Amino acid sequence: MCSNEFCLRFDFEFENCSWLSRFGADWCEGFLISIAHRHLQLFTHSIFQLSGVSISVFTRIIMVLLLCKFRVSTAIFCASSTSRFRDVIEFACGNWDSLNSETISFTYELPGNALCMLRSDYDLNTLISFACSVGLEHVNVSVYDGPFIPQIEDDASSQENHMMIDSSSGHQDGADMLSKYCHHEPKILLTASWAQAIRDVGQPFKGGVGQFRRALKMYSMEVGFEYDFVKNTKERVIATCRRRATNNCMWRVNATMQKINGYFYIRSLNNIHTCGAAIGTTKNSRMSSELVASLIRDKVRDKPLTRPTDVVYDFKESYGLDITYHHAWWGVDRAKNELFGHESLSYDLLRWYKEETERTNPGSIIEIDYDINTGRFKRVFVSFYACIYGFWYCRPMLFLDGTFLKGRYKGNLLAATAKDGDQGLFPLAFAIVDSEDEDNWYWFLTHLSNLLSREDHPITFVSDRHRGIVNAIPEVFPDSYHACCLHHLKGNLRDKLSGCPSSFKEMIVKKFSDCANAPSPALFHSKIAQLRQEGGDKFLLIFKEGRVRAINGRLTDFHVLMPLKHSKKVCFPYSNRRYTRLFVRWVYYSSSIIKETTWQAKEEEDTI
Repeated sequence: MCSNEFCLRFDFEFENCSWLSRFGADWCEGFLISIAHRHLQLFTHSIFQLSGVSISVFTRIIMVLLLCKFRVSTAIFCASSTSRFRDVIEFACGNWDSLNSETISFTYELPGNALCMLRSDYDLNTLISFACSVGLEHVNVSVYDGPFIPQIEDDASSQENHMMIDSSSGHQDGADMLSKYCHHEPKILLTASWAQAIRDVGQPFKGGVGQFRRALKMYSMEVGFEYDFVKNTKERVIATCRRRATNNCMWRVNATMQKINGYFYIRSLNNIHTCGAAIGTTKNSRMSSELVASLIRDKVRDKPLTRPTDVVYDFKESYGLDITYHHAWWGVDRAKNELFGHESLSYDLLRWYKEETERTNPGSIIEIDYDINTGRFKRVFVSFYACIYGFWYCRPMLFLDGTFLKGRYKGNLLAATAKDGDQGLFPLAFAIVDSEDEDNWYWFLTHLSNLLSREDHPITFVSDRHRGIVNAIPEVFPDSYHACCLHHLKGNLRDKLSGCPSSFKEMIVKKFSDCANAPSPALFHSKIAQLRQEGGDKFLLIFKEGRVRAINGRLTDFHVLMPLKHSKKVCFPYSNRRYTRLFVRWVYYSSSIIKETTWQAKEEEDTI
């Protein structure tokens, strides 16, 4: 509906009232009746004529549609000269529940006028009167959930913005909007200096033809064009724009080598592009692993374990360039070879390294094993004298473990690590082998036994129960003890209970962990009994009498064994070392019993 003249006729017969609207829509009827009921004094006006039992009313009602917009939704309020500002507030709060009637605010705009506030009945009547005077049928009203804070803008910038909108036919450029509302400083990429890589005639390149070619690549990437070589030798390089034939672009550079000093100099340069190609892009066909290596050389020197994915991200973030994983991988490899040498050639240096280490650090042991027929490297064992000497004053306990190598030639790293008095890691020996198998572990432990020949006490070894370690320790160290870390034991127990409900599985593992953490023999046997009551008989057998006597009455203090990567607290009281070893040995035997019992239970189920 709009502001029009409505001619209404109200027919009253007896006490029933019915009316007909000659103009308008159904939703206007309730509004008009409310006006009639609110202003009954209209019926006493002289324009009303009494005719029998009916009254004919001819009046003039002014109405304006308010298009109230809040966030992304719009609601229409029909305002008249009898409307109040409170009605507008109730209408808005009724349509949007998140609005608060105490803090809500309204603004509207009229053609040729600045932003106006709508805060009172006077403002509402002024809006309606002005809209009717200029013939407006509706007015856009903005609704705010809180007090409205106007944007203060100087006249010059406001006029400039209006001129920009008018000249673009109502479309405002996205970059201008960002510059208006976003005040971040523009980011300067590392490629900004590449635009000066090729400057003028006589520019020298001390690195020769290689440096000139690299500078030409960087210059073309930053400026944004492709080029072709007319001549490309070690003594002369001539390059032209790739659009020379199609667009008649005259860009051209000619550089030659000065034989006296080996420098490259630009002899001629036409540095003006007439093809229009002068916009840098994120991709360029001239990108190569050689260029990547030259840019990341310092980073690889500081961080030798740089990954290709890190290089791809850094180039996007710092240089604004998209490079492939292939270029990044070969770039890292080339940078490592230039800085640290080729990995394939480093194996030949092991013999020199062995001689120099034994000469400068007497007492160190380095054993190299290779194929006698082919001379191919197989494995190497390394232990420095400082580590050997320091281990004599550490507790007689060694942690054995292996891990994968991630270099080009892969392999495995085997290590024997102790703990010093400050609970720190103390490396004793390590080996590089092709795989973690029984033969390599036996070879490693054999050389390790030569280091421990002076040790008076038996060594306690802690491992993850690798088959090679389990089989080699009794042969190489018959008087030593072999313990297994609790973390791996619980993991193995979970694997054996894979077919059981998760609640039962965790309960058994918890009971098993309580047994290992028991601080006294009495509590230990109590926890073992509880484990059997909860179904632990399926996984634990009655210990041999000798083993039970070994624990009873002697074990007074111990800590649970954990691998170094899972726990920093691995401490055995020195005074109770002998009793602690008995418990460690029992853990190993019990883990074997669990494994054997599980196999027996499985065989019985298969038989049934």
